[in-house]
Amino acid sequence: MTAVVGTRSLGDTPEAVTSSLQELWDERGAAVGRTFTVTPCPYSAEEIAALEEDGRRLAYLPPEVATQAGRHWLGKIWPLMECFSVLEDNVVSNVINPSGWFDYESQIDAPNVNLDQAGLLAEVERQGRTLLTVNQWIVAAQDSRVLTGKYLDETRSWVRVNSGIDPGRILAVHIDGPNMAVDLTDEDAVDGSMMMAYDLSPHDAVVGCGGRTSSVPPERQNLVEEPAERVARWTMTPHFATLDLGREWQRQVDKYLELGFHTAMHFTEEQYVRTLPKFERQPKEYRGRFDMPMLVDPRLFWRNQCVLGGVRVPHFDYCTEPIPADERFRVPARPYAAWFGAWDQRFPERIAPPDARDQLAEDEIGGNSWEMAAVEILWPEYDLRGQYWDIIGYVVHDAKIKNIPDTDYERTLSCYHYRRSAEIHPNLHQRAFEVFRPLVRGSKIVTSPNS
Repeated sequence: MTAVVGTRSLGDTPEAVTSSLQELWDERGAAVGRTFTVTPCPYSAEEIAALEEDGRRLAYLPPEVATQAGRHWLGKIWPLMECFSVLEDNVVSNVINPSGWFDYESQIDAPNVNLDQAGLLAEVERQGRTLLTVNQWIVAAQDSRVLTGKYLDETRSWVRVNSGIDPGRILAVHIDGPNMAVDLTDEDAVDGSMMMAYDLSPHDAVVGCGGRTSSVPPERQNLVEEPAERVARWTMTPHFATLDLGREWQRQVDKYLELGFHTAMHFTEEQYVRTLPKFERQPKEYRGRFDMPMLVDPRLFWRNQCVLGGVRVPHFDYCTEPIPADERFRVPARPYAAWFGAWDQRFPERIAPPDARDQLAEDEIGGNSWEMAAVEILWPEYDLRGQYWDIIGYVVHDAKIKNIPDTDYERTLSCYHYRRSAEIHPNLHQRAFEVFRPLVRGSKIVTSPNS
């Protein structure tokens, strides 16, 4: 949805505020073929003025979009966000589901900063307020963009929200404006993209990370229950059972040619194709464990492959080059065809990278940096559907993260969707995250004598 930004006021009477927000929600509903009704504003003109004097602004969250199940409509209204938390089958739940009218701190930079999770929640309780859910924060951030020309937190901050994946651990969010946030990273901003720090620990007290609150008392929060039935989580695994190996081989070769792998290695197209191995019949012992065939070409440096494939690799100026976690995981020297586990196959439940490595059988190999590039290039559907990869066969050392202390221990690389692109970077902590699975293949590979 595209809206004129920085040109509106909500007004200073309950009737004006109701009308202004109804107009906004009419526009949003029209963008997705829905109707959203804003109930009359329950605040008097004097209360509205007092909130404004306190640096707070009113907003409205329709009950239809207040839950985990309904959040995907916010993703449809604002498609530029492209965050896994707004997918229809998302795994991010709210601690509670307040709906209707709420207020929030209208300043662009986050309040209540530099606290760990316990400290933030204690401060919010001391204030007698409630932390915003990710649904509320999205609406408040987008309202701010319309009213002021800036999203909440676009300048220099992240905020923890009353939403998460694991019990007892809430997550942090940020949305980009047109310019990169000050003092956060050296990456380019992608205006309107939303990020969620799925890997933030409750113990991380991050510089510039705060929390936004609502002062609506519990009895007026209009809590909404999650529907009993949810959309089933997307899976690509059944697709692999129907693959024609010859056609699949050609599809993958064509993709590498399209991206210019042959040119980067000074081959003609015909010369390059002759160096690639064919897929062979899947070993029986791999069925149901490693059903995803993939061509991997280690002759071109993996970072160069990422550049050609549009996969972002930021910040490697402050961590070491990935190295094998075990010598048997070292990448082969020649192009190879192998069978990999689909995202929900070898490890159907979340697992920490070190634990996954420890559980590998003798005929199983942890993914390497070149396979990481290949899976993002050849199977981008996973990235777009919020199903990400841990590259458990290789590790990095001294991967310090700006503004977050005590992260310079051994970690694995991970692939995920960030700023509307696939991106590769070590996660903050080597823990089991619901949106990640290890990339693993069978030890049997096919190479070509022509390479």
